[in-house]
Amino acid sequence: MGFDVFGKKPMNETGEYFRNNVWGWRPLWDYIFYRLEVLSEEDYVEGHHNGGHEINKEKALRIAASLKQKIESGEMEEYIQAYTKYLDELTAETCEICEGSGWQELPDSNNLLKCLNCFGTGKVEPFEINYPMDLENMKDFAEFCENSGGFEIY
Repeated sequence: MGFDVFGKKPMNETGEYFRNNVWGWRPLWDYIFYRLEVLSEEDYVEGHHNGGHEINKEKALRIAASLKQKIESGEMEEYIQAYTKYLDELTAETCEICEGSGWQELPDSNNLLKCLNCFGTGKVEPFEINYPMDLENMKDFAEFCENSGGFEIY
């Protein structure tokens, strides 16, 4: 799954289209909501869906200006480093499929096989580690916002 973001009145090619897979989009959108104070709660919730939610030109320009300020000041890079450190320090969790045993029972039988979720270890990486942040992604989105004339999220 991914997020396709289309400029409503693009000023140039940069403002026409921005794409992120789900792994890159969610931390980007979360950062914008929690750190930039530009989005409404409705924008935040709807922006996590592919339903065509619209962000008007004024908000898009505010997002762009705020992101660029955070990038230029070095605050964004510091945030990403701290966020990455947080993800790196997360510890493995008990596998919910096998409840930590490392084994699964085959359906309609008494036969066991190594758990296909944790590969028999009984532990899995926290799902949260799938959502990294990337400075280039933030820069690209700031440029898109600045040139989009507002945008729709699909």
